[in-house]
Parts: sequence; C-alpha cells; structure tokens
Amino acid sequence: MSRPVTIHDEIILAAARDVFLEHGIRATSAEVAKRANVSEGTLFKRFRTKDGLFEAAMTQAFHAEAERFVGSLLGRVGRGELQHELEEVAVRGIEFFRKIVALNMMQAANPGRSAFAGRGAEHEEQGEHRAIEGRRLFEAYFEAEKRAGRLRDVDAPILARSFMGALYNFAAMEVMLGAGDPEPMDHRHYAKGLVKMLLRGIGALPTDAPKRRSVKTSKTARKAR
Repeated sequence: MSRPVTIHDEIILAAARDVFLEHGIRATSAEVAKRANVSEGTLFKRFRTKDGLFEAAMTQAFHAEAERFVGSLLGRVGRGELQHELEEVAVRGIEFFRKIVALNMMQAANPGRSAFAGRGAEHEEQGEHRAIEGRRLFEAYFEAEKRAGRLRDVDAPILARSFMGALYNFAAMEVMLGAGDPEPMDHRHYAKGLVKMLLRGIGALPTDAPKRRSVKTSKTARKAR
C-alpha cells in the first residue's frame, strides 16, 4: 500500500500567494485549494481561516521580499547607468508594494492584525516601523548617488518620499481596480516613464519654450507699420 502524498505548507503558501496576488482579498479558499492541488479541508485544518492563510502567505512573502528589495539599495550606488538602475528599482518596488497593498487591505478589514508592518504592536519597542526603515534607506541611497556626482543637489528626503509614493500609488490602484481599470498600464512602462520624468524634471526644456521674436525682427516690424 503506497504512502499518502505529503503536501508541505510551503507549497500551499506559494499557491496562496499567487492566487491572492492575482485576485486580491476576494480570492476564495476554493481557488487556493485548486492551485495547491489539495482539498479545502486541508487548508482549514492547517490555517483555520482564509484570513489566517492570507496572513501566513503574504507576511512570509513580505519579509523575504523586503530583504531582497530594500536591503539591496545601497549596493546599487554608482553601479551601471543611473537611469537603468532606477528603472530596475522602480519595477521591483512596484512588485514589492503589490504585496504591501494586499496586506494593508487585509489589515483594514481586520484592525486587530498587524501583518503589514512586519512589526506588530508587541514589537514597537524593538525599533522603527519597517516603512520608516525603508524610507531611510531610500534617502541614504539618493544621498550616496548625490555624493557620487550622479544626481544634482536635490532634497534626498523629498525625493525618497516622492519616489516611494509614486510606486506605492501605482501598485495600490492596480490592486484595488484589478481588471476593472479602463486604462491599465504595464508596470515596466510606468517605471521607465517615471524615472525619465524625474531625471529630466518637469520644467519646460529650452526647445519646448515659446519662441521669442528677436529684437531685430521686432524693429523691422515696427518700420513696416
């Protein structure tokens, strides 16, 4: 008699992450069970509720992705062409914030939970909120690029907040609207356009400015009158 196949929690959590990221918190336990190739009974035996499954899957993803994304920022200083590096940071940032938005939505629906931060209330005394840690790393990254002569003398804290905010907002709208967005945009296209706009600034370029008549032309026109 063959032994029953053992389904590891990691397989279930990986399937749950995929389903929740595709369908948001509206995803059903039946969809997760189908993706993991297990019964719904197996899911609830191990995680008790859909909320519990969501929190376990997404919090695990948050910790792993936070270390890969934010932790690698300073290693990018002075490396490669700045525009390309920032585009990669933006792409990874959007992919990271998709998970954060999903966790935020679950936390809003369940105020007692503190999965998003990675530091619940019971850990507040141990250090800063992870979002603050991330923002400080972005500030340090932009300051380092300034010292390397690859950025103008911009206000790094404002740039960090603006950059992170733009990435978070894109991810939030994407998750909240889902297939209902009448004008969806590929996140890589957005990242490229955002970085290009930041590096060039939004002031009118010399070639875009209204053309002024020369003094010579103006005098000629007055004589003609």
